Amino acid sequence: PRMGLRLVVFVGLLLISAGFLWMRVLHLHSPYWDMMWPLIVMSTGIGFCTAPSTLAIMTAVPDEKQGVASAVNDTTREVGAALGIALAGSILATRYTHVIATHLAAFPAPLRAPASHSLAQALEVSKKIGPQGTHLAELSQTAFLRAMDSSLLVMGVIIAVSAVVIAAWAPGRDDQQLLLVRRITSLRR
Repeated sequence: PRMGLRLVVFVGLLLISAGFLWMRVLHLHSPYWDMMWPLIVMSTGIGFCTAPSTLAIMTAVPDEKQGVASAVNDTTREVGAALGIALAGSILATRYTHVIATHLAAFPAPLRAPASHSLAQALEVSKKIGPQGTHLAELSQTAFLRAMDSSLLVMGVIIAVSAVVIAAWAPGRDDQQLLLVRRITSLRR
């Protein structure tokens, strides 16, 4: 309440975005410690966003409608998470297939399709093909990291843009939107 919804959620979203973008520096042989710090930053950002968002939803309705507000709160989180995972996963899968396809020409045709579907299938195939397996495993892991890099970039940018929208639109400490936003919305009425 002292800082207002706008500032706390803005900072939280920026932390989440920073965590996603920071994870892009990971490479094939990065230790867990290199991944832990961006995850801590993202988790802190999620912590900043969760309570104020729930409070905003729950206080926006009268007491007799608290069940509805709770359902809206749960639904927005679940739908948002599902859409985010679907978007990130789609980018990752599409980019992985594109990146690995350029390197599979050196391998026999029957191995190309399974290796291009997913990292797990490529690693499974790599165990069965003898000396070329090590090369395929490394190529598929590198392709996965490049695909993950693209996915993390898109998610980081989307969340940063969302932070800017929240900074412009959400109410602040005084429960008022920015003056410019209030003027724009009053013109529409």
